[in-house]
Amino acid sequence: MVLSLFGMPLTVFAQSISEALSEAQSSVAEIQDISMNLGSLYAQAQNSGDQVLLQCISTKKASVEALSDISDVALSNISSAMNTDKALYELRKISLALSKVKQFGNEAEKCSMSSMSGEASDGSTEVTVDTTRVVNTFDSDASVSGESTYSFDSTSTSTDAAVDGAGADSVFPPPTTSPF
Repeated sequence: MVLSLFGMPLTVFAQSISEALSEAQSSVAEIQDISMNLGSLYAQAQNSGDQVLLQCISTKKASVEALSDISDVALSNISSAMNTDKALYELRKISLALSKVKQFGNEAEKCSMSSMSGEASDGSTEVTVDTTRVVNTFDSDASVSGESTYSFDSTSTSTDAAVDGAGADSVFPPPTTSPF
């Protein structure tokens, strides 16, 4: 006699949950490996004294730790799941978390590699221009001097009736479509 639950043989039901549990366990183990790798990158960043690198890896590490916690809870929920829908729902959580953890791990390694490759620690990039291939479009005889001075006479722009003898409306009247 084959036992059934909701019209499905119990062996098929248990097999689906066990498959989900097995896949979830391997995904959580991979998440933990990446988390440990980020821990060692973080320690290296602390030792290097590079604050930009430390900040980069620190933010990635914090995100991975949060996703790792979510995955641990989801794995526990799969272990105690009573139906395949619940197990598959929790497995999807773990799969999404694994995807994001891989992304954060790659970004942290990229931060670490860019720091080791000699990029400036302030985030700037040094650009070298081959001037032999640059065409100068400026006139080489022209000179620019900073000796030019400009003045502004404020007395001729006054809107005060006492100064210029006219009302303020006669200087710059508003346009006819103005609500003022």
